[in-house]
Amino acid sequence: MSPKFPGTDWSEERAGVSHLLHYRCYLLDDRGAIRRGANLQCADDSQALARALELSGGQPFEVWQGVRRVHVSPPGKPREEV
Repeated sequence: MSPKFPGTDWSEERAGVSHLLHYRCYLLDDRGAIRRGANLQCADDSQALARALELSGGQPFEVWQGVRRVHVSPPGKPREEV
């Protein structure tokens, strides 16, 4: 049995929910390089941003939908100022 993580491709996508949009969240290091990425299945940009904030743990991140960058928090910028 695969793990269930809300908002990632391990839950909604495999459950056959097709009305959600695919996003990628990239966690960044202090130089802005990608440390890791996560797939997100969300209803809209605001939900994707909220999920990315949860995943980031206060670290810098970017959210993309295909080739469209939805959000970027600059490296070193505190989460409260995003």
